[in-house]
Amino acid sequence: MILSDTAIKKPILTLVGLIVLMMFGFLAVRTMGIDTLPNVTIPYVTVKVTYPGASPEEIETSVVKPIEDAVVQVDGLKHMTATCANNFCQVLLEFELGRDQNVAASDVREKVSAIEGDLPDGADKPQILKYDMNAIPVVTVVLTGNYGVDELYDYADQNLSDRFSAVSGVASVDLVGGEEREVVVSVDREKLSAAGLTLAEVVNKVGKGNVKVPSGQISDHTREFSIAYDAEAATPDRLGEIELGSPRGNRVYLRDVATFSFGTQRPESYAFSDGKPAIVVKITKRGEANAAKTVEGIRAAFDLARQNLPGGMRLGWIRDEGAYVHETVAGGVSSIWQGVLLTGLVLLLFLSDWRTALTAFVSIPITIVISLIAFTLYGYTANVITMNAIGISVGILVANSIVVLENIVAKPGNVMKATDEIALAVAASALTNVVVFLPIATMKTMAGRFFVPFAIVVTASTFASLLVSFTLTPLMAQALDGRGAGFNRLLARLFAPWNAFYERLARGYAASLGAVLRRPKLWLALFSVLTLAGFALLSPYVKSDFVPTMDRGELSITLEFPADTNLDHASRRAQAIAAEFEKMTDSAGKPLVVHRVVTVGRTQGTLGQVSRGSYLAEIDLVLTDMTRRPDTIDAIASRIRTHLLSEPDVIATVMVPSVVGGSSQTLQLKILGEDMDTLNTLGLAAAQKLKADPSATDVSHNVRPGRPEIRIHPNRAVLNDLGLTPDILGLNLRAAFAGLTPATFTQGERSYDIRVRYAQKDGVGQIDELNFPGPGGRPFVLGAVADVKETIQPVQIVRSEKRRSTIVYANNAPGHGLGETMAVATSALADKLPRGYATLFGGMSEYMQEALDEFGLVTAIAIALTYLLLAAILESWVLPFVILFTVPFSYLGIFAAIAVTGTTLSIFGLLAGIMLVGVVVNAAILLIDAWQRTGDVLQSAKMKFRPILMSCAAALFGMLPMALGTGLGCELRQSMGIGSVGGILVSSLVSLYFIPALCALKKSPARR
Repeated sequence: MILSDTAIKKPILTLVGLIVLMMFGFLAVRTMGIDTLPNVTIPYVTVKVTYPGASPEEIETSVVKPIEDAVVQVDGLKHMTATCANNFCQVLLEFELGRDQNVAASDVREKVSAIEGDLPDGADKPQILKYDMNAIPVVTVVLTGNYGVDELYDYADQNLSDRFSAVSGVASVDLVGGEEREVVVSVDREKLSAAGLTLAEVVNKVGKGNVKVPSGQISDHTREFSIAYDAEAATPDRLGEIELGSPRGNRVYLRDVATFSFGTQRPESYAFSDGKPAIVVKITKRGEANAAKTVEGIRAAFDLARQNLPGGMRLGWIRDEGAYVHETVAGGVSSIWQGVLLTGLVLLLFLSDWRTALTAFVSIPITIVISLIAFTLYGYTANVITMNAIGISVGILVANSIVVLENIVAKPGNVMKATDEIALAVAASALTNVVVFLPIATMKTMAGRFFVPFAIVVTASTFASLLVSFTLTPLMAQALDGRGAGFNRLLARLFAPWNAFYERLARGYAASLGAVLRRPKLWLALFSVLTLAGFALLSPYVKSDFVPTMDRGELSITLEFPADTNLDHASRRAQAIAAEFEKMTDSAGKPLVVHRVVTVGRTQGTLGQVSRGSYLAEIDLVLTDMTRRPDTIDAIASRIRTHLLSEPDVIATVMVPSVVGGSSQTLQLKILGEDMDTLNTLGLAAAQKLKADPSATDVSHNVRPGRPEIRIHPNRAVLNDLGLTPDILGLNLRAAFAGLTPATFTQGERSYDIRVRYAQKDGVGQIDELNFPGPGGRPFVLGAVADVKETIQPVQIVRSEKRRSTIVYANNAPGHGLGETMAVATSALADKLPRGYATLFGGMSEYMQEALDEFGLVTAIAIALTYLLLAAILESWVLPFVILFTVPFSYLGIFAAIAVTGTTLSIFGLLAGIMLVGVVVNAAILLIDAWQRTGDVLQSAKMKFRPILMSCAAALFGMLPMALGTGLGCELRQSMGIGSVGGILVSSLVSLYFIPALCALKKSPARR
């Protein structure tokens, strides 16, 4: 073997090469960022159109359908979802992974521009925007104090927003709980009517009476002056000096019929932090930005902002992603070094030789450091996926060195020959770890994109392990040969009980294997039957999921009150509910809630869900850290769900933030068709079936009875007689309630809109009595020229794939997998769908469905590649087939481990299954290699019992910290570690008997 020969003949050259590689590995650590997950860009493009005054039906027909027909031709389009609401619509376009988002946005812009002329005249120009699913809020802060909400919002808008936006990595800063300040001119309708004036005249006079006009320049000898005409009011009250006219012989000024104040237009949202009015500041990072570094920058800006706050204002830090990311990565690093330590102890126990144990123990950290070069080459961060890749490889990495060392110890005196003799088996074992990951690089789903970094890091670690095994391992074995014999004798005495136990174990194995080899067909049949029976018995207890539930100490509760609920009433209800949660304690009696933030009017909605409305509210709870409380996040969520059942007139949904971002329900079932009544009936039926099933919780849907609307239809004949057009009436009506902004007010460097409207009063009866300007200056009431009726309007219309749709949402209940809940949802409408109607999954459930389909194909390809590789190395078509019989045992072990621990089989567990295809065959490879050289099955098994058992124990204990770990992020590590431990344990033990029994049926072609 060239590498081992060179290492022994030229030790300094070998060490220099390894040191250089380690230096590059350490440099990678210095430049490596940290994050929760790898950055996966899903190309989304949105088309937004505002159509003032239009109903959802009008927008669907005249705006959305033309846009759908245009963009459906864009290359690479995967899904199209449109939401039609009052005055507004949004078309969300999801493209296939790998499609360049900039090119997709350009193509969409071209298609939409071609049909802009077909859109209604009143519709605004379509906005085409790139939508980043990775752009998630990473920090939430709140501004409170002894000020009005308007002043707090104004300060946050003018100071905090700019300060946080300037931080590197920040994409946007959203303010919730207030509106932009403006000067509000509240006109008293009785005084205005008594003066013989109309609101339209007031709007006109304010627009013309509050102006500032740059008028040019003038020279005076050697000097030049600028000329500015300034008729703007210096203070809001000075607006009162504007003369409105003298319709009845007396001059009427604006101050006679109106009051002036700094305020906002009609509030659209409220926010409260721990019961106090607040402005909630949600800071979102760019998709490609590093979460930890972005949070660090925001923290620095936050500390600086607190120092410059006006007296009486307080800025509070509620939550951030940075702490979670740091703790998660730290937990991964802790699992790695614990695995290294346990593996080293296992080696010392088995070998009872400090020299060989030290050699194997040193090879692990060196291999890990060298493999970090891949992080620099591919731009990877230290995240859950890449840390898991290193952590799960710890025990596997040392296996190569173990085999080499064991052969060197068994055949002392010639390190080079002993290394060369085992090189083929080691290379075959290592390469099987690599080929199983090649299909992952071809995966096109979201899950696949997460696992490409995993595959790259494991592959890099495997090649680094091979390099160290064939260079440093024989070099150290030769350098330490004959040293420390006295210490070895001490270890022999210390480990004498273990060695005695091992000898009895080895003799027991040889005796039991002898019995198996005497009747191999019987035992093979028995193993096969037991394996099939095991799968049959365990399968019902194995629940599938996309990703495990992560306990980040956060819960989000969405409240939906009746659609006619106003903002103030929704606010009172939401605050009362949130106040109850403040009293919650854990099972140890300690306070559970650290912060509670209530937002009313705005929620974190997902596709097909309304996220804005006066009847919506959201409660975000920040809980004590999971390491400081005995209760799980699922148990706490269940308690809250039980409490909310007693709340009347509210649809409540409790959600745990997902590791892949967002706080939406895990299951989305879309029902597609044409007739809304039929769709609503089907949606309600599916929701009812899910509510009755224990596998589902938080069941909801987008079927709503609609909101009350005052619809005003003009009497065109009467308007024609008065010489008026409908648009004038509509504009005056808007001025009366929403108000118009005919001018601006300047104060220092700031400018504010001046909004003119009637003083707001409760009651719909006032609409009929509104005064409007008529011919000859004679006003008339609205009721004389229009019909005023109360109707019900749809909250929204959702379309998916160019068809109307109803969407049913749910979470899988604790103890149940998402796959189980999806099966219930599918069966709910299996025999109820009319012709022409269809269902499909969206969101997390779609990702999981795609992942399961693709993992099946990837696993088959991985097994095929492993077979072909072994056939090429062993020069046999039959022996690789024998070796691959160990693979079903690994999956049996995964199923058993998941069933015993009560966890779910997530995509991380599926990834562990693919990885084990290349790992569990190693024991069989060693047995086959020895059998080919000796021709004696029993002798070969006895000879390789120690290295197989040692490799199995090293891999097992290397992964054990992942499987048993605690702390933030442990759920993802456990999801992979538990299955891996079970798979290696079962497959290694069964292979010790199954593979020799198979070999006994065939004569060995002893290697020439």
